Amino acid sequence: RVLIKPNIVDPEPPGVGEITDVRVVKAVALLVHEAAGGEVEIVVGEGSPRPMDYELQFAPSWSSPAWKKLWDVAGFQDLLTDPDLQGVNLRLANLNGPRDELVQVEIPGGGYASTNAGMLWVHREVLEADVHITVPVMKVHNTGITVGLKNNIGLYPSTKYGFSKGSGVPQDDNRVRLIHYGDMPRDWVEEEIVDMALVADVDFVVVDAVMCLERSKGAKRSGGKITNQVRRNMILAGSDIVAVDHVAARLMEQNPDDVAHVTLAALAGLGQNQADLIEVVGSSVELSCLPFVKDPYFTSDFGQSNR
Repeated sequence: RVLIKPNIVDPEPPGVGEITDVRVVKAVALLVHEAAGGEVEIVVGEGSPRPMDYELQFAPSWSSPAWKKLWDVAGFQDLLTDPDLQGVNLRLANLNGPRDELVQVEIPGGGYASTNAGMLWVHREVLEADVHITVPVMKVHNTGITVGLKNNIGLYPSTKYGFSKGSGVPQDDNRVRLIHYGDMPRDWVEEEIVDMALVADVDFVVVDAVMCLERSKGAKRSGGKITNQVRRNMILAGSDIVAVDHVAARLMEQNPDDVAHVTLAALAGLGQNQADLIEVVGSSVELSCLPFVKDPYFTSDFGQSNR
């Protein structure tokens, strides 16, 4: 069983740059099917921070259903009837629930986010997969970048952690939520990324860098046009999630050592963050990089001192 985990944040169509382009996921599914000689079950799964209509009981009162079906606007429902995928054993999975399919697990080594207290909830599909392939889209974020490592936040199930995942679920007596920004003496988003990465055990990363976003993780619109798109027409792939994020940061002309979740993941043993120990094949980073505008609201948070 192979789990393919895209990044599906909002109900946006393919090609916008905010979500993983469904065409990239389709290509990965075909390659997995071919590599396994057809002897494989492929699960495309995501825990979107936006609810389906049947998940509103777990959402805040101000929320409205973002999806009628499973990621219908994003085109993922169409994979089930795509003629190119006939004969491919593929299904879609909502990693937000239902709740009886969520499992509480211990974070290897105890984890880093104090608020997780060494334990977190995850869908059983993540634990039961023999191979885990994460397929993020390359974007700027208030964490610096969002690529392979940050894509693991989508594995925190929203029926437990809330829509969005820092809100918790109002029905819980003991509310479980992620502590991202602003409402504690400090935030824990970098540590929450690494904690889930330790549990998720990603085997391979395929980055959709076809259409990317700068300045923000979400598409910014003005006058009917998206103003923060950066078309790169690239695919970046590798078996080391930290190395892939390191190279992605450099492709956006950011310093990987200034991205806290990348440096922490390397310290946690999840991969390589040292440039001279990362082998890059295909087009070189130096020839392929292009400056991306950072998130303007978080520029003062960028940069790390020696630790």
